[in-house]
Amino acid sequence: MGYENFYKDVLEAYKLIIRDYYFTYEVNNPNYSIELKNNSILLSFSLDYLDLKTVFINPKDDKGKEYWIGIFINIYAFSNNKNIENYVYNSANPIENIKETLNFQADLLHKMAPSLFTGNFTWVEKYNQFEDNEKYIYKTLGREFSPSHPVYKKFIANDESWKEDILKFKNDIS
Repeated sequence: MGYENFYKDVLEAYKLIIRDYYFTYEVNNPNYSIELKNNSILLSFSLDYLDLKTVFINPKDDKGKEYWIGIFINIYAFSNNKNIENYVYNSANPIENIKETLNFQADLLHKMAPSLFTGNFTWVEKYNQFEDNEKYIYKTLGREFSPSHPVYKKFIANDESWKEDILKFKNDIS
């Protein structure tokens, strides 16, 4: 489920990228699915009950692995010592939030990572490392720490230092 003419909002937000990197598009369903592609990359946008999913796919990857755009932006910024202001929704209207998110993503990608649109996937190893690390951290929290443990309490309190504590735990048992 999406909203009427979702694809037009994607095209509007990504118009500079489409123009500058020679993307074509295919509308799978005008209300909830569109793909942008060029010779180097596929960008897929979909809505599921107004939940936006934006992924990259390297067409040369036999496995067709999807890379979430938000994680890519964080890894790119970290790898290149760039700060990104946290994005905050400004509207109570979910459709307006989707439009704002699309514009935010497109603007950041156009400015920060133009090599992505020409097929530079050198960041994939860092992405996979990040993804593996996150999986380990959350699995360890659930398996090794009871809800009464201080690390678990930090997690519940949204104290991000709990992740560092998990990594220290990992190093201690290695």
